[in-house]
Amino acid sequence: MRTRFAAYALIAALALILVGCEQPGDLDHDGVDDKKDNCLIVKNPDQRDSDGDGRGDACDPLNDRDADGVADERDNCPTNHNPNQQDSDGDGKGDACDDFTDRDGDGVVDENDNCPYARNPDQRDSDADGRGDVCDAVTAMPSAGLLRAEVTSHTTRSAVFTLDLFAVARDSRFYSVDEDAFAIVAFEWPPNSGVSHEFERTETELVTPASPGAYSTALMLDQSASIARSDPNDARIVAAGAFLDNLSPGAEAGLVAYASDGRLGFSPITFYSDALGNRFTMDPDGFDGTLDSLAGLEGGGRPLYDALRHAVNYTAEHAANSNRSVLVLAGGNDAGSTASLDDAVEHANQHGVALHAVALSGAVDLAALADLAGRTGGSLGRAGDARQLVSYYGALGSLLAGSAQFYRTTWTLSLVGGDFDIYAGYWIRTWVTINTPDGNLRVPFRLDFD
Repeated sequence: MRTRFAAYALIAALALILVGCEQPGDLDHDGVDDKKDNCLIVKNPDQRDSDGDGRGDACDPLNDRDADGVADERDNCPTNHNPNQQDSDGDGKGDACDDFTDRDGDGVVDENDNCPYARNPDQRDSDADGRGDVCDAVTAMPSAGLLRAEVTSHTTRSAVFTLDLFAVARDSRFYSVDEDAFAIVAFEWPPNSGVSHEFERTETELVTPASPGAYSTALMLDQSASIARSDPNDARIVAAGAFLDNLSPGAEAGLVAYASDGRLGFSPITFYSDALGNRFTMDPDGFDGTLDSLAGLEGGGRPLYDALRHAVNYTAEHAANSNRSVLVLAGGNDAGSTASLDDAVEHANQHGVALHAVALSGAVDLAALADLAGRTGGSLGRAGDARQLVSYYGALGSLLAGSAQFYRTTWTLSLVGGDFDIYAGYWIRTWVTINTPDGNLRVPFRLDFD
């Protein structure tokens, strides 16, 4: 190792001398201009950077026999290339070194498994459709979301605000509803004050689709331990596939997953490339293999805000389109981040990256996610059932492109009874209900009063 580090140091010194003399072009002759090359001194035309540290794998001083970006001392299969470090059966040995392929760890070889992404050792297939009952459970459900919540004016006892809302069917097509489909139920606040917050919808406008615009979005999936409970059938993975399948013209997507000290390759976030080494891809199938592998890699904590900062950096640096965003799925609240919510918001705004948040399960702090989305120009969705993710993700691409219909609703809030005034810094959080042909959908929102 000392000899290897010495060699690296000597080459680096020579490189610095040449760079200091302003030598133009391509120092290592790998076809990548020196100004963009993440490893100036070693030929690496693919620019692979498995650990996301900004330095190419070819320049990382580590023992890595299989060249998968994971040091031998941390590699669960050091002789076979396996950058995702998948270990479906939890035996400490990566799948790439196991005697057979078993992504879900249920003991059934994938080629014979009727549901290779979720554990089902009994292979039950009640409807005899060739797909196991566990995979049948990943059936899309209708969903809805919020694009904007904004107070336009207020007095001490009333306010006018706007909500931009959408609702989608199981097949990710947007519902068309009448203006009476929207409702907000009155509530008392503060508790036992006798002050009722009452809502009246005054206007409903259908905003029709425009020509689609190109966007770059990083799909950021929660892979913490608790996601296995809130998403037992890996609907988030099916949903991510639906998002990729519905990319708009010129759009591209990246894939990242986050968890701390879990089963991913890196903590707090792991970045993935497609088969061609692209960090963002326009290929709907570009991340298929990686998505499949995530079904068996849940574990660890949820450093949401730290992971968001990394994802924002990643998107700002590598995305091609100026319309840039991170679509983050949160199965619970932040745990263990050194960054705060305000840090994440400020960082996203500094880099011009919108945060689109989706809450899964009732354990998520919706106020925090509403803050992330609202203050960065993003959107907010909530899936009470993980199967709602599939329809939601399938529709979100057209919303990001500005080519989907939504409803702009205007409301009046009145305080009735009691002795209480709206003041600067006051905020409320409640729900709007959308009545669709397939039942009612609830969308959370938060209003902040300046």
